[in-house]
Amino acid sequence: MRFYQTFRFRLTVQYILVLSFILCLFSLGVYFGLQEVLYRNLDASLWSIAESEVASAFDAPDASIHFHELEENPLVRKETRFDKFVQIRTFPTGRLVGKSQNLGSGELPLNPQTKVQLALGEVILETIQTPSSPPIRLISLPVLMEGEVQYIMQVGASLAPIQTTLARLFWLLLVMDGSALLFTGLGGAFLARRALQPIHRIVHTVEQIESKNLDQRLKVENPADEIGRLAGVLNRMLDRLERSFRSQQRFIADASHELRSPLANLRMALELTLRRPRQESEYRETLHSALEEVDRLVRLVNGLLTLSRADSDRLEVSRDPVPLQPLLQQVLVDYQLRAKDKGIALSWSLPQVAVRGNRERLYQLFANLLDNALRYTPEGGEVTVCGEEEGERVLIRVVDTGIGIAPEHLPHIFERFYRVDKERSRAEGGSGLGLAICQEIVRAHGGSLHVESSPGKGSTFTVALPLFQTGPAMMREF
Repeated sequence: MRFYQTFRFRLTVQYILVLSFILCLFSLGVYFGLQEVLYRNLDASLWSIAESEVASAFDAPDASIHFHELEENPLVRKETRFDKFVQIRTFPTGRLVGKSQNLGSGELPLNPQTKVQLALGEVILETIQTPSSPPIRLISLPVLMEGEVQYIMQVGASLAPIQTTLARLFWLLLVMDGSALLFTGLGGAFLARRALQPIHRIVHTVEQIESKNLDQRLKVENPADEIGRLAGVLNRMLDRLERSFRSQQRFIADASHELRSPLANLRMALELTLRRPRQESEYRETLHSALEEVDRLVRLVNGLLTLSRADSDRLEVSRDPVPLQPLLQQVLVDYQLRAKDKGIALSWSLPQVAVRGNRERLYQLFANLLDNALRYTPEGGEVTVCGEEEGERVLIRVVDTGIGIAPEHLPHIFERFYRVDKERSRAEGGSGLGLAICQEIVRAHGGSLHVESSPGKGSTFTVALPLFQTGPAMMREF
């Protein structure tokens, strides 16, 4: 990556731009502030000299007009002297009647507009541009005698010293600002590089993490700062990724194992049948066995498809009102014959309530729970389905007097392919997905599923679902 494409470069440029803006404002403030001060001081000096010259120009015994002259100083360069030029004109003719010696053969200008304003008694301050020399700051003051304007006193000063001072200040500020920006750029680049070193370490560490070392984590030096919080967030994300990846690996391994068993049984049955000619009854028996294995494969694949849709938030759950009593009665009727064959007493007490959801998914939920209860309840046992309202939800319990679940197995009972007794579950046709599917269906309906169990005493699975608030007319329909 080129340097100008890096975040460090952009950060340094932003430092320089911000400082440039600040220095520009500061320099403009200093420059124009000093310019204003110099002009004010010069104007005040011109005004003071003009008033002084007016007071002393006509006090000679011989009534001649005279001025205070500055002595020539050969040690001071002419262009840097702060000399004042003084002259006096008659009004309104504008005839020049006296001037200071430093004006030489020249004279200070007087334009017609200035004469008009002087006639009104105004004092005029203006800047006069000259073609061959620096501009002059000029004050024109009306001189009153017997209540009328008789003369015009003009005092001027060259702006060369002020311009020289401002020019030196301009170059000084330019050099200082440029130096400040240069050192700021170098310092900003160094500080940005140092500040971003933890980011580079994080990038380097993350680049080394693969599926084989998902347990590797980022080093968090200071959890309270921004870099520490970023590293903490990434570590928590890696935790979730590791759990998901391990779960996926375990899921794939378990699914492969579950698919291999029925396929191996199916292959073995077909190979044994084809080794020699057999009777029609033997072929029928083989086909019946093969059909059972195919049914087992179909159930397993359907279960995997349901869980896959749940993982991708595509589990089909409508929000229609579903009355629970007829739904549960249908489930109980479908499993009543199986319970009778196993010698298990099946009883129920069903509430007349409705929930909002998908009827087919809810049927699958309670069918799986009832199937699980009948599978692990021995002959002579009892399975009870009952329900009750609790606030804004309904609780449906499937209670059995079966073999129960040991406490160490309870936290894992809803995991995919988890079996308490693996050999017995496979022998009875279980895939290890039934309770995991129940959990996903309940979550999709906004409910919860809990289990309580004691070894040798049985288990109680409790489904909590939000109630669908119905009116009297709908309750009559139920």
